[in-house]
Order: sequence, then structure tokens, then C-alpha cells
Amino acid sequence: MNVLGLDVGSANVKYVAIDQEKREVIDSGCIPLWTQKISVLKKTVGAVKYITKSMDPASINVVTSFEVVEKKPVHALEAFYETLSNEIDVPLYTLTKECTLTDIATAQTHAEEFVTSALHGAAYAGTHILDNGIVMTMNSASTIVLPIIQRRYHPINDHKFSSGEARWLGVLFTPLEKVFETAPLNGRMTKLAPYGAHTGDIFNILNSSGLEKVLSLYGVDKALYSQEDSVYKIFHTLAYPLRDITEDIQTQAKLFSLYVYHNLENIIREMVIHVFSALNFDPDTTPIAACGIGKDLLLKPALRQFIVHDIEAVIPFPLWTYIEAFGSALALLEQTGDTHITITEVTTHDECAAKN
Repeated sequence: MNVLGLDVGSANVKYVAIDQEKREVIDSGCIPLWTQKISVLKKTVGAVKYITKSMDPASINVVTSFEVVEKKPVHALEAFYETLSNEIDVPLYTLTKECTLTDIATAQTHAEEFVTSALHGAAYAGTHILDNGIVMTMNSASTIVLPIIQRRYHPINDHKFSSGEARWLGVLFTPLEKVFETAPLNGRMTKLAPYGAHTGDIFNILNSSGLEKVLSLYGVDKALYSQEDSVYKIFHTLAYPLRDITEDIQTQAKLFSLYVYHNLENIIREMVIHVFSALNFDPDTTPIAACGIGKDLLLKPALRQFIVHDIEAVIPFPLWTYIEAFGSALALLEQTGDTHITITEVTTHDECAAKN
């Protein structure tokens, strides 16, 4: 029989299915949510039913980022849990902040505790990677710091976005005016306008091949993200309407992108220093496991003065791409079987690796 870990994120439903007996990942992947302009709830339930039908799991562990996805996340999550319970006839679980399983029915009455349970999935995987340190994951819409002490998840505060352990800063979809008030244009600092460029546009200008690799991890065609479009969006953010893209305009777009990039690096470092300070972690001895689709584009370069371990050295591709879903599947595998499993015991089926 299989266990299935699901991560309902802001842009995709990611999944990892593990054979309980063989301890082998038999399938993993993601289904985009943002390509269809329909109800997130309806789209998500449809995706879960599709995955469940093809996997035939014995049980499912669902973690979510509903705080990002929905304007009324608690109400939406309650409805989501209720709909899943009615539509899917296998045991359904989610992860508490202590990284223990709880059934969906119990979680439904305390949905406010589970709107960011995707963090708990990543943290659960982190407890199998580090004895002491932090897991730092940067995804499409957020960056999270997950402290691990004696192989247990140890958050500073239950509300990570107010404690400084998390930021709405992702590698693709964060609007730049939400992060910065001003940026340079023609030697002057200009106040940024709304509805313009996102973080993905910055990487499109500075590291187009790196962005293409990130998009391919989620099955997105890089042709949808032309550099020309990113330049127009950047100048929209600068409230500077363009007729044509000249060589001078391209230069200003690069300089703008460099300014934003180096400030993003500072934000990442400040997040780490804040958590290290709160927990009295020594930067000379405390490891950081960098993961998420932003690890190569931003995390590792920003944290070059720290002890950084690439998640790929421990968790193979494609599982590190879906670490929240992998952590939730691993929790099911261990806690329903009452056994401890090391990361190296979980292998990936050849067909699953080839598909990704």
C-alpha cells in the first residue's frame, strides 16, 4: 500500500507517494493551480481526487499554505477539510506544529492552527536532516526559517510571519513594491508603483537560464516569461512608460535588478541573523540546509558567509523540490507504522525519477 503526502501551495498542489513496504517513492509531481481562473477550493479538491485515484493510497497527509491562497484562510480550510472528507474515502491527516499527525476531523475544529501546515511538512523533513541548525526554504511566494534543536522543530513563535521566521518573499511571485519603497532610475531614487514587476522578473533579467531551470521544476515553459516583458514590467513599477526598449533602457533595467537583488540578499541574511540571535546559535558552527526552488538563485549566494548545506546532497531530486509534501508523506510512513526511518532508507523508483 502507498501513503500520499500533499502540499496545497499558493501556485501548485505538490504530491509525493511512498510505497510503505519498499519505502520507495513511486510518484511525485505538481499540478498548477494558477493556470485556471476558477475557485482555488474547487481546483484543489479536483487535483487531490485525481492524484488519489491514480495513487490508490492507504492514507493521505495534507499540508497547506492557505494563508497565502485564500482571503479568509480559516473558513476556506474548514470547507476544504469538509469537502475532502466527503469526497475521499481513506484516512485523512494533517501535521500539527509539533509535527505529529492529527486527523482532518480534529483539525477542522481548529483550522486556524493549520493554515500554514506546509511549514510543518518541511520541518518534519528537516528533523531528519539536521541535529541542530535551521532549514531555510524559499519557494515561489515565501521564505521560511525552520529552527531544528536536538532533531525537533523549535519555532520561536507560533505566528512565524510576525516573529520574523517567515517573509512573503518568494523567488517568482512577490510584487516588488511590497518589499521596497524606492529603487534607482537614471541616478535618482524613484518610488515604486503597484501592479508591475515581481521577483521572477529580476531573475529573468540577471539569470535567465537559472530562472528557466526553476520554472522547469514546476513544469512551466520559460517561453511564457520573455525578458522583454520583464523589462516593460520593471519600468511600469518605476512609473516610467516605455515606447521601445533601447540599449539604455536595458542597462537601467539591469541596474534596477542588481539593486533589488542585493537588497533581497540582505533580507535573507537579516532573517537568519534574527533567528540565530533569538536562539543563540553560533554562526561559526550552526549549519543551514538551503532548500526550495530559490536555493540556487538567492539563498546560497546570500548565505555564503554561513555554513550552508545544499538539500540536494541529502534529499535527491525531485523530492527536495517537494519537501513539504515529502515531509508529510514521511510523517505518515513513520507515525502510522510506529517506526523511525532515515532519509537514506527512502529510495526513488526509476520511473518516478525519469518522469521528473
